[in-house]
Amino acid sequence: HHLVIEALEEISRGSDVPREEIRLPVVTVVTDLGSAHLSWFDPRVDLLFVPSQEIYQLAIKHCVPKGKINLSGLPLREGFWSADPIRPEEKKRLQEQLGLRPTERPEVVLLMGGGEGFGRLNDVACAIGDTLIGLGYGQLVVVCGRNE
Repeated sequence: HHLVIEALEEISRGSDVPREEIRLPVVTVVTDLGSAHLSWFDPRVDLLFVPSQEIYQLAIKHCVPKGKINLSGLPLREGFWSADPIRPEEKKRLQEQLGLRPTERPEVVLLMGGGEGFGRLNDVACAIGDTLIGLGYGQLVVVCGRNE
């Protein structure tokens, strides 16, 4: 992020150590899938990890050298790596606790809209809901906002 880079440059200017000898790598991990704010794309970063081809192209558009961009997908905590990391009875209890209908099938759709604005989230949620109704099964969870 440009603020981090600028802060590090300011610190190095006030140091007796020559700037060339102060080497703190800066890595940015972008987790937005479809679009991202311009401030994430500073060409001075050492590495930029992006989750999607759309964000990769956006980074190039904002002058980040291709050699610094790593198309890596979304970073996930190890607990999400396996298909079913919990016992079935624990899964059922958690589903009930979250207000979901317990099921063994993978039928829950999670729709998330970030703080930068998703646009017509209600329309998207309704379209997904209509599709689930047409399929005769499925549950929809919508998460949105600015983590407030």
